[in-house]
Order: sequence, then structure tokens, then C-alpha cells
Amino acid sequence: MNMNEIEYLKAGADIPETTASLLTSSSKYLNSAKLREVIALEALRKNGKDLPPAYLVPDAMIAFAELMDLGKVSALIEQERASNPVFKSWLDERFVSSFTVEDLKDYKPGSLGNVMYEFHRETGFANDFMFGGDPEDDYTYYLKRRIQVHDIEHKVTGFDADPAGENALTMAMVSNAYARLGTELAHELTRFNMYLISTSQMKTALHYPKMMPVFLESLKRGIVLGETCKPLYAVKYEDYLECQLPEIREELGITDPPAPGEWAWTSEAWSG
Repeated sequence: MNMNEIEYLKAGADIPETTASLLTSSSKYLNSAKLREVIALEALRKNGKDLPPAYLVPDAMIAFAELMDLGKVSALIEQERASNPVFKSWLDERFVSSFTVEDLKDYKPGSLGNVMYEFHRETGFANDFMFGGDPEDDYTYYLKRRIQVHDIEHKVTGFDADPAGENALTMAMVSNAYARLGTELAHELTRFNMYLISTSQMKTALHYPKMMPVFLESLKRGIVLGETCKPLYAVKYEDYLECQLPEIREELGITDPPAPGEWAWTSEAWSG
């Protein structure tokens, strides 16, 4: 760029001077050294085989948690309770899952129970691997329940646990929250989801250009699913364990899932 082009874009503006002795801005997120570092690391790095894909997730969660205004979130939850009977009923029940892998072993082939039995048996993953114990309040219940059903939602939506499927499911959670909850509450509840989406897209743009078309497709399909299906936060999937996946999808308004294994190739293509 030449100087005239630079001056045009900057429009003659200068960064305001400050008397502060440390870095500061009007954004609490920019002011967070932890968040600046983890966003840069996640967005600019390659997916090396030396570390698991979620290696930096705990760092990002801690950084965002330190900036969370829990009083504001609690107030927004109470507002939503007052105007959204589905949300209120879900929170009042505060259902948590307690099934084990052994509890699922006798479900018929093709049923959700059988699908989850095979998944847990093959991977060793647990459905309650974070936010253990009894939730202290509505917000911690929301976090706990979202973790409990994450792997189930991969199976029900058809968005498998590969990079494209993770993108699609994450975007579905975002669009579903904005479609079924108040905008301000959806904003608070999906901020971390958008961190995951934005950093994965930048990483792809920098290092994995062949992946971008399928990632864009996954985002589009996730948005459409979230906008058109029932409120996913309120689904008690445990009531559907005997049902076949097509039945569940019809009940929840989930249409056009990817074919099984359609995006499996992205796991290898998005590494190294």
C-alpha cells in the first residue's frame, strides 16, 4: 500500500493519548492479556499432531470466565424466565443425566440409546466430563447440561465429531439460541461458541485452503438447522433413547443431516 491509500483508510485519525501506565482500551476483551494470547495462538497456529485439537480450550474458557459479568447473566436469565415458558419450565425442572454406558447396552440397534452405547464404548468418553456435581444456579446448570448433551447432539443432528461437524454443531447452537432466546441472553451464552468458530475459520484461511469450502458449508447448514428446529437447550434426549434417529429428527425439526461419514475426511485434512 502507498501512503495515500493508508491515509485514506485511516481517515486522518490518531489513537487517543492516555495517562494510563499500562495498555488499556474501551474493550475489556482487548484489555485481557490472557485472551489476547489465546486468541492469537488458536487463530494463527496450525493443528499439530503433537497436541490434541482442544488443547487451548481450557485457557480460553478461563480467560472468558474472568471477564464474565455473572450478575448481568443472572438478570438476563430471570428476564427470560418471565417471558419464555419453555425456558422457565426447563430451568425449574433442572434435569441432569445420570446414565452409564452399561445402562445403554440393551437398546435396539439404530436407537439413540444403542448409538450412544457404541459411541461411549468405542471412545471412552463420558457424558458428564465437565461441570460435575450439582449446579449452584441457573447459569451453571445451563453449562452443565450443554456439556452433558454435546455428544448426543452430534448424533441427533448428524453433525459428527470431526472438524466440519464440530463447526456445524457449534454454529447450530449459536443460531438456535438467537432464534429461541432473547438477543442479549443469546449473546452472553454463545460468546465462547463464536470464539471457537472465528478462530477455526482464521486458522483455515491461513493454513488449510482446501478446507474452506466444506467449512463454509458446515456453517451454513448449522445456521439453517439452528434457526428452524425446536429449542435445543430444552430437549431431554434421555426421553428418546428408545427412538430411532429419523424419528427424533422429525420430532425436533432437524432436516437434511449430512450422510454418515460425509465429513470424516476433514479430521486428517485439518491437521499437520
